[in-house]
Amino acid sequence: MPKGRRSSYPVPVPSANGRAPNNAAIVVIRIGRKRNTHASKTTGRYQTGLDPYLNVMTVQLTLLSDQQTEVTLRVGDMAAAVQLIQALGGGWEAPQLPAPLQITSKEASRQVANAP
Repeated sequence: MPKGRRSSYPVPVPSANGRAPNNAAIVVIRIGRKRNTHASKTTGRYQTGLDPYLNVMTVQLTLLSDQQTEVTLRVGDMAAAVQLIQALGGGWEAPQLPAPLQITSKEASRQVANAP
């Protein structure tokens, strides 16, 4: 590539621990929200007699799978953050850690989903 020109495709910049940023969690959260809305609509369609219950179960199964994937990605991100802190020679004290409800709350999900 000529000097001073940038590539035409996006390249993720690795973080300090050598891993590229994981935007998959954000995508899964956003898709999960859309599927949650879709599940509500499908349930409504079933209750009005427009859809069979099989459609409701399929949407709910897909939603559960998305939620499990979200949890798996979050755990991976948290483990990577711990490895990064340890690799940089740092640590933390128990009082500095967030409470479990701060990590698992819906507000925490919104913050992750709205991250740039």
